Amino acid sequence: LLVRLMQQVVSWEAPVSPLEAGRDVAIAFSLGTGAHVGPKPRSFAPGRIHPGHSNEGLAHTILNLVQANPALNVYVQWEIGDLITGFEYNSGRSYALKYPPLAVPSQSNPSLRVTYADITGRNASEAIHKVYPKPGSYLSTGGVASGLGRYIMSLQDTVKRVYVVGHPDHKKRCRVETQRALAYKKKELAHIDTVFPPTTYYPLWTQYGCDAWAYDHESTQSWTRTRGRFIPTEMRHKLGWVAYKDIKC
Repeated sequence: LLVRLMQQVVSWEAPVSPLEAGRDVAIAFSLGTGAHVGPKPRSFAPGRIHPGHSNEGLAHTILNLVQANPALNVYVQWEIGDLITGFEYNSGRSYALKYPPLAVPSQSNPSLRVTYADITGRNASEAIHKVYPKPGSYLSTGGVASGLGRYIMSLQDTVKRVYVVGHPDHKKRCRVETQRALAYKKKELAHIDTVFPPTTYYPLWTQYGCDAWAYDHESTQSWTRTRGRFIPTEMRHKLGWVAYKDIKC
């Protein structure tokens, strides 16, 4: 069992699909958080903490996917969503943290930087579906995916595939949770494939202050600062997958 577990931990291969035309869905899961905003007591709630550098790279990935297919529907954890739409956090009497919408190099003209609105002509705040935690609670990977089935069924589109975007060492669990979420609506959503987009859509992580493994050493979630700290956390999840054969790759 231990050997099988370690094989799952170090092997991250799963179906990869080139981006295709059509109104499919991209789902993105955050990893870590940045600096706290405002005075104590500290909080991990939206608006009280910077989204974090690893999530800047994941937001960049979503924008690259949207450049390749501007018709993509985007469903993301709030940290990534706030980076794409831009944000202003006010916490305390005079403290504010304000960021414009993330802009990335245009794929047709790398000297030009483009935002979601530039790429699609749509208002990002209206077009992107952000997933937030319930007040006072932690938003887990499974919690992010749990509403995906309802979201897809609310679209007036024929969705054939879901592209799963996540941190390199986290994305396999992200895909498993995505599969679980769709399984609750098995009859209606059985035709949908869950795949990874090619890694070429991911950025150079060091440009966002991360290490080569995409970890933000300043993350306020200590287990997401380095690979050495994060992998043991993933091992606990994969132990359940191996023991109960609850994984499809």
